[in-house]
Amino acid sequence: MGWIAVNILAPLLLPVIGVLLIQMATPKRVKISSAGNYKLMMLVKDGQLGWAAAALCTSSYYEFTENQRLLGENFMTMPSQWQAIIFPLFLSTLGAMFVAASGAVYGTELLEGKIVSLKSWIEHYSLFVVSIFVTISSALMFIIIHFEMIPHVVIHIIGGK
Repeated sequence: MGWIAVNILAPLLLPVIGVLLIQMATPKRVKISSAGNYKLMMLVKDGQLGWAAAALCTSSYYEFTENQRLLGENFMTMPSQWQAIIFPLFLSTLGAMFVAASGAVYGTELLEGKIVSLKSWIEHYSLFVVSIFVTISSALMFIIIHFEMIPHVVIHIIGGK
């Protein structure tokens, strides 16, 4: 659980904690003049989670290839499902790339004080919603690669079968 907290949860939650701390430390008169900048939705509304998902994917590729290198010739002794992990990881990477790039190109306005239905909220913040799915899939790929490959590498290193 510590690995998940350090490698996945901390990078995703630290910006949120940072905004909350800035929000608490900022004088009220400054907040009034720039009210929209202190909303948590500002952090994620334009696909910013895509950047975190891209980092998770690149870390997954690194861990996969590093473990592959450690296994050396014995890579083929790994379970056959490892060949199937690359395609979903590739799809997660494409999703992360497009979500992050789309957020940089297409801005979304905050729904300030407007009461809307869940359906219209999802439509308005569609890039945010997609970024949640992309980030979850990227995190799952990283978790699967880490926790499924490590036992094979350890067994190989200590000389087991």
